[in-house]
Order: sequence, then structure tokens, then C-alpha cells
Amino acid sequence: MLINLVKNIKKNIDKYKLKKKIKILKRKSKKKLTVKEKNEIVKFYSKYNLTPSVDWHEYYKYYIDFNKKNIPEDLFYLFIEQKLNNKKQAFSYEDKNMYSKIYKSFKMPKSYLRNINGKYLNENYERTNYIEIIENLKNGEYILKKTLETSGGKDVFSFYKKENEYYNLKNGEKINIDKKILEFKKNFILQEKIEQSFTTSKFHQNSLNTIRIISYRGENNKVNILSAVLRIGSNGSIVDNPYTSGGFTVGIDMKNGILKSIGVDKNNTIIQDIHPYTKVKFSGEVLPNFEKLQNLIKLYHLDVPEYFDLISWDIGIDKNDDFIFIELNLLGQEINFHQKTNGPLFGDLTEEVLERVFLRKD
Repeated sequence: MLINLVKNIKKNIDKYKLKKKIKILKRKSKKKLTVKEKNEIVKFYSKYNLTPSVDWHEYYKYYIDFNKKNIPEDLFYLFIEQKLNNKKQAFSYEDKNMYSKIYKSFKMPKSYLRNINGKYLNENYERTNYIEIIENLKNGEYILKKTLETSGGKDVFSFYKKENEYYNLKNGEKINIDKKILEFKKNFILQEKIEQSFTTSKFHQNSLNTIRIISYRGENNKVNILSAVLRIGSNGSIVDNPYTSGGFTVGIDMKNGILKSIGVDKNNTIIQDIHPYTKVKFSGEVLPNFEKLQNLIKLYHLDVPEYFDLISWDIGIDKNDDFIFIELNLLGQEINFHQKTNGPLFGDLTEEVLERVFLRKD
């Protein structure tokens, strides 16, 4: 009884926050919904016993053509994501230190040192002395990052080693690597820094610019690729996440891997054709082997337990144009960047998902 009461209180708080959020976001919108469009939304969602606010649709209309099938954020976070993914199990399966154990078929950056719950382990999960690992690193570039409860590209540090000295990769300043490792305390990983593809590097070379691609496991265990965007860093940041790097996301044409003409940053500013920091044109650029990536993600998703039917993947492209698995996201999956650049998240599968979430009892 008490647990259910707490859950209901939390859901109401989250609902209030999302309602407040869209009121703020919508202030920038200069395009209003017509009466006909509002009626289309009401009619469409009423089939699922829903009466969502039309504010989210009006917000999306500022960036892309109106579509009644856009998913309001409150419906997504409060109901859809929680129905499709098991929240209790997500914490363990998102642990970056466990990727090599759970997702053995995925191509990943090489790991050198792990810290799991305060204990140091090597690449093969054997207890080790972190000093020995650090001393044996070859000259090169590396990434330190937290492995639990991370979001927005936070808690990531890049450095390089040269002739037994260590330097901050961003500004070249000499660092005390022992002190830096101890600052991370526990639950982190030390990996090689990926040398990325020329295609993605030219937009902003300091950050690993990754593809955020969403897959959905639906009827008969069939995996569908829903949407993909390219996240591009800015301002010399080492991360590409728009919320922390000052960067932005660009929609990707799912048929051919061509980047679209507009990007959107965390301030909801539309960026047209050219990167504002590097002055490099992104519009019309083709991502290599994009069809191969979609097929790869379908296989990856089948390797993930049935607890999770909706997954957001962060995928890098290395210097050989091979795809590198960086991480997966099971909760708090960002959908606005997708719908502002590519349209409705679930596309032709919208009716299936809404029926599954709101009408079925299973």
C-alpha cells in the first residue's frame, strides 16, 4: 500500500514537471496548431482512451511538419518507456563495466582498467593494482568515465600519455594521473580513445560524434529501427551530448544515411546546414555503411534480454569506418531530438505501440 502511494506521488510530481517543461518550451514556438490539427490529435488518441495535451504537437510543429502521431513526452516517460522496459533490471544492464560480460558480440573500445564497487580489475575482470595498469599503458590517448548513473556525457575525462607523463587532452596541461583516478572514486572504466572516422571527425574533431539510434522489439520478436540522429560536439568539448557540450543533433534519413539540413541544440535553436563552431557543412553528408548499422542494431537488440523492448544506442564510427558500441540507454531516453528532426518516433508502428501500452492488460 505504502509503496503504491509513493509511486503515485512520484508519478504526479513527474507529470507536473513535464507539464511545466512544455509550457516553457512552447513559448518559443511561432507556429500554432489549427483547429483541424487539434481535432486530428484528439480523434487519434481517443482510440486509446487518451486525451493528451496538444502542446507537445504544437512545439514539434515549430521544427517539422505537423503529424498527429508525434508522441508527447509525458506519455512516453510516464507510460510507454515504463511499459516497454523493466525499470528494476535497467540499472544492472546499463552498467558500462558489465558490457563486455553481457554483450560479448558487440565491438567495443578496448578496456584497460575497471573499478567495480571500489575494487580494481583488469580488462578480464581479474583483481589488479591500478598503478601497474597505468604504468604499462603505451603512449596514446585514453578515456576515463563513470559507469553507473551517468547521463548527458558527464563524468568523462580524456588524457594522453607521452614518455611516462600524462596530459589533459583538452588543454595539454600536465596532470597527476593517480590523483585523477582517485577523484573518480569508484565505478569507472579506463578505455582507449577511439580514433573516429574522417566523416564524423571533420564536423568537430575533439569529440567522438556518435549516432543515437533507437530500436523497438515488437510483435513476434521482430526488431524495428525507429529513428537515428547524429550528435555533434562543439566548443572544443570532448563529449558530443548536446546538453553538456554545447553541441547539437542532426536528423538522419533512414533510407540512405544522409544528414538532414537542420540540427537542434539544447536551447532548441535551429542550426541550418553548417556547424556554428567549426564552420563545416553537415547538410547532405552521407554516413558510411548506414544500412549495415541498422542490420547490426537489429542483431544487437536480440542479444539483450526480453526485459527491454526499446533501446537507444550510442554508436561511434572508427577510422576504418567500423561501428563501435559505446553505450545503450534503457531509461530516460531522449525523444525530442528525434521528433524535432525526423518526425514521429514510432512512425508506422505508432498504433501498435499505443495499443500495446494503453489497451492491453498484459
